[in-house]
Amino acid sequence: MKFKNISLYLSATIFFMVGILQFLRFQMGLSVSIGHGHEFPLEVSFYLAIAALVLGLWMLIAALIKGGN
Repeated sequence: MKFKNISLYLSATIFFMVGILQFLRFQMGLSVSIGHGHEFPLEVSFYLAIAALVLGLWMLIAALIKGGN
C-alpha cells in the first residue's frame, strides 16, 4: 500500500468519525456553548455531519481508485 493511499484512508476515517459524532449530537440534542452563553446552533450539526460524511466518502473513493492503478 502506498503512502498516499494510507493518508487517504486515514483522512476518510477521520471524516467519517467526525460526521458520525456530529450526527449523534444532532440526534441527541446536545448543546455546545462557545464563550459566555453563545450557543452553537443544533441544525448546523446536521449539515456538518452531511458534509463530513461526503468528504469521507470522497476520500475513500479516491483511495480505492488510486489503489487500482
